[in-house]
Amino acid sequence: MSQMKGSGRILESGPFTSSFKATNQARFCLKSLNHLWTGGGRVRSKQIEIENNGLCHVCSKITTLDTEIQRTFHLLNVLVLECDTALKEEVNHIHDPLIRRLPTELVIADFFPAASQIVNLFPSALMVGSVRFPKMTAQNPLCFLPFVKIGEKRCSLPLLSWMTLNVYAYVAEHIPAQKLLLTQWIDRARLLPLDISMLCTDSPIALKETDYYPVPLANILRSHAVRWHKLTLSLRPHLILRLFAGSVNLPELPLVKSFQTNIFVHLNKITTRWSDLVVCHMAYLHVDKVCEILRCASNAESCVFAQISVDLQRFLLPNEPTVHTCLKDLELRPTTSDSLPAIFDQLSLPSLTRLVYNATQYNGRIPFPISNLISFLHRSRCVVLQEFEIIGENGSITDETFIEELESIPSIRHLSLRCAGEETSWLWLTDQIFQQFGGVSGFFLPHLEELHLDVSDPLPFSWDSFLIFLEEISASFLGILSNDVDSNPTNKEPSSRRVHIDIRLHLRIPSDSSPPYIQPHVVAQLANSDWNKLIFLKISDKLTGTDLIQEYLPFGLDA
Repeated sequence: MSQMKGSGRILESGPFTSSFKATNQARFCLKSLNHLWTGGGRVRSKQIEIENNGLCHVCSKITTLDTEIQRTFHLLNVLVLECDTALKEEVNHIHDPLIRRLPTELVIADFFPAASQIVNLFPSALMVGSVRFPKMTAQNPLCFLPFVKIGEKRCSLPLLSWMTLNVYAYVAEHIPAQKLLLTQWIDRARLLPLDISMLCTDSPIALKETDYYPVPLANILRSHAVRWHKLTLSLRPHLILRLFAGSVNLPELPLVKSFQTNIFVHLNKITTRWSDLVVCHMAYLHVDKVCEILRCASNAESCVFAQISVDLQRFLLPNEPTVHTCLKDLELRPTTSDSLPAIFDQLSLPSLTRLVYNATQYNGRIPFPISNLISFLHRSRCVVLQEFEIIGENGSITDETFIEELESIPSIRHLSLRCAGEETSWLWLTDQIFQQFGGVSGFFLPHLEELHLDVSDPLPFSWDSFLIFLEEISASFLGILSNDVDSNPTNKEPSSRRVHIDIRLHLRIPSDSSPPYIQPHVVAQLANSDWNKLIFLKISDKLTGTDLIQEYLPFGLDA
């Protein structure tokens, strides 16, 4: 309780005294607690008396003390929340992403004196780079000056803060200030490895192919290449090429673990030990370069290859597939389906746990190479593949081929299907898919734990088939649980097969659609089902996030 007393003193004379005062209620409760603990709550060696409430005098005091503790704890939480909210409002007025992510105490001590000098240098429109390349995070731009004035207090920052450099280059007038800030930051970071992100707008108005004003910043980063630990570049192609121009003189990059660019950088222009690379994201590259990267980066665990293409006239299939034993996460974003057979035929990935096929940049309607994919899965013996995701327009896939594809991956635990486009792009997501589930045997995707569907109007499947699917899934759960208990009543270990499933359905409802979008009788069955403990189901509006089951429940009750 001495700590509680200390809390009272801190509350009345803490660092926020100038801006925030403890409420009278909180101060009164602290004094009451001190009184109860030091006097009223002390046990005396005399005959125990029973109060009117049925408790002895000591127990009654303890109960009162417990109630006051809970009340005070609640009031203190409210007070802290009010202080934190007020501080965040002040910080938000600065419009700077870095300050918003720093500890509140540091913001008060170092940044508030210069807050009036900070302007909004981070327009929201410049986030487009991270939207187009989602794996690249956009945060903490070094585009303001207060850091230069901070002095020795900056040493209180964690090492991770010193290692992270996120540079946004999009205004020529800011480059001199950014150069000074960047140089000072790197010098103060001493010899720590650097996690670097450099981004600039891809707007043709804001940055033309002839504009090279971000190059001075790139040159500073390049001069410290030996310290690169993570490098993320979301720049115009001519700037990336300028950054790596003459890179034969670059030092070794012994620390590089993550290398992400929005274009392909030729391997012979980077003198790095690719065997140390763990994360690699590149775009605009040919299939043969994908295989070359994987051969060089033998320890890579996560790879994203976007804008993949293939020149069938010049492409030569190697004698043996490339075997990569470390790769766990692979995302492919081809421009045409010609590149997929070449990739699937060249690779063997026995450790793959996540496979994403992103067709948002896909052109043409050439049939999806289902046979090549199945051969790849069999060759790789992907017994640990747990996540499979399809993104984009997939008019070339039929429901038969898709079922065949899923049957070849029985280990799947997370299945995500997010597509956009015309109705024909949903030829593969029909009632037949849902009919594969069910039955006590549960042979179809027996380990499935999460099913995420993102569909648009008109629905490619019927609500009746979806309801039957839910009932069959529930029945299979009950059958599995029953069999487990009957086979070994003393075994408390869970079955290796699914015993719970998370189903999320995001609907893209047309703007001219009038509620309810889901038929009332369907809503009633979804809301009043008996399988809620076995299945977590959420159906929401893709645009607003509204829970459609709860939204349309009044319509269902009237049905």
